Amino acid sequence: TEQGTLLYQHREEITDTKWKIYPLTILVPQSSSGSTKRAILISNPEGAEIQFQRRPEWTSEPPPVESGLLLGKILLYAPPDNDSSDNGLQIETSGVRIDRRRIWTDKSIKMQMGDSLIEGHHLTILLEKKLLTEETQPKTNHTPFDGLENLELIYVDRVSVGLKNGGLWPSDRIPD
Repeated sequence: TEQGTLLYQHREEITDTKWKIYPLTILVPQSSSGSTKRAILISNPEGAEIQFQRRPEWTSEPPPVESGLLLGKILLYAPPDNDSSDNGLQIETSGVRIDRRRIWTDKSIKMQMGDSLIEGHHLTILLEKKLLTEETQPKTNHTPFDGLENLELIYVDRVSVGLKNGGLWPSDRIPD
């Protein structure tokens, strides 16, 4: 769909609407500040158990996701925009659960954006709409966080903010 693509090698039916898919890669196109798009890549070698809204027809687009569990280690990667080297995103975690619009884990996470790093645990991401939803609403103003309603990290263990030369203030404009 326009909201994402599931790539996998094997699938096993658990019930009509629940499937184990492995290894799993999810590609999510994301609007950039210009007219180009970059993708978010979610890599999950151990795969996932996914509960769909209805039985998937594997020759067409899958139905919306009701819930799921991404097994083992997960890597989420978004390359930097073409015109910047400091806005790439990488998140490493495990035990991720999905419930319609909410994605969460109580496991440790490591999130790197450019030269900045955040480590902690109990991450929750709330999306604007269900995963793989068939509903599309045109947006006029695009941001790097399109589709994201809220991101919350309950326990923060470490924060390291990468600053350009000059720190918070350029060296020629240090406040008095």
